[in-house]
Amino acid sequence: MKEKIYEKHRPQTFEEMTDRERIKKILKKDAKNGSPSDYLFSGPPGTGKTTAAYCYKRELEDGSKDVTGCACPTIKEFNASDNGGAYSLWIYLLTILLVVNFLR
Repeated sequence: MKEKIYEKHRPQTFEEMTDRERIKKILKKDAKNGSPSDYLFSGPPGTGKTTAAYCYKRELEDGSKDVTGCACPTIKEFNASDNGGAYSLWIYLLTILLVVNFLR
């Protein structure tokens, strides 16, 4: 399968991102903290949500892996547009909450 052009040319680090300075600063600071927060990226298509999330993930992994090959098991990508919309996200989060509460 051919690689999509936006995947081929997607920035791999925060330094390669050309805008969203405030968001980059927040995410970089949080990644360096050692205790990452939970984030929900939302907005219209093409605004850099996925790119920012991938760069954040890479920053957490100290740039040791390609952003599409997750070595960090605590990071879960859930793209509502690929997975059936907001209802699917709600079901997914509810399942996580149930499992976490069951394991306590």
